[in-house]
Amino acid sequence: MLSKDWTLSTALGVLRDKISAISLDDAQQLFLIDYLHLNICEVAKLLDPIVYQDYMVRVAVSPSIASPFYAAVSGVVIATSYDNTTKTVTKSAHGLSVGDTLIYWDDGGNKTFGYVVSTPLSSTFTVNVAIGATVTNFKYIKLPSLADTIDLSALRYDSIVKLSDSVLGLCIRKDFKAIENVLNSPQANSSIFYSQSGELLILKKGTNVSYGTLTLSYTRIPTKATADGDYLDIRDELVNLAINKTALAVYEKMKLQPPESLVGAVSGKLQELLGSTSASPEKQNPKTK
Repeated sequence: MLSKDWTLSTALGVLRDKISAISLDDAQQLFLIDYLHLNICEVAKLLDPIVYQDYMVRVAVSPSIASPFYAAVSGVVIATSYDNTTKTVTKSAHGLSVGDTLIYWDDGGNKTFGYVVSTPLSSTFTVNVAIGATVTNFKYIKLPSLADTIDLSALRYDSIVKLSDSVLGLCIRKDFKAIENVLNSPQANSSIFYSQSGELLILKKGTNVSYGTLTLSYTRIPTKATADGDYLDIRDELVNLAINKTALAVYEKMKLQPPESLVGAVSGKLQELLGSTSASPEKQNPKTK
């Protein structure tokens, strides 16, 4: 936790003073912790943590290596339904994992292949590429992975900063469409490429390239304080801003007009904070990510 002085109990006491004009029942009081955490996360995002390093994490990661064989792992599976907007497939006991490669289609002639990017339930999973229509006749076949992958689902990450290799140095980031064609690049025999797809990193490299130790750098989500004695996961000088923003959120939730002094305090601090970060040398000349 980044704060040295502010515990959850202290912050909630100040917050309750600021919203003392509002009558909250016991259930609504419980939401104050969630509101405070959400506003701490919002303030942390304003800091540009890539520059300030407050929430930077570096971990060694190991890729799951693609199979050199392309025979289908499963027969044709018929799903219960598919939502094209959310790219969510419903299929009871699907048994799939993040990173699994699928070829999928419907009876209308839509067909593509992609990756499983999340498995919210044992009966649902999401894919990275939309098929083009919401259908009930969604079918798929599981294939061996067509690329090496790194599963991000266990990490509390906010954004991926960079991936580096102990031998080759900084890996080259590509968007999802470009990653499929990088092996035609002149850099393919001396570089590792990666692309993020949901909670998955897709890796590609030339046949003569071997992995060293891969290190992933990412900014983490602030840790939520839940016990009275927990310290807040934000710098002490920014706690008042998070509390004031929370108070404004409560007024908005209760459909009440907040005090002008509260609105002014939040607006002034935000202008100060955004002005200082935009003027910093690191912001003007961001480091390579």
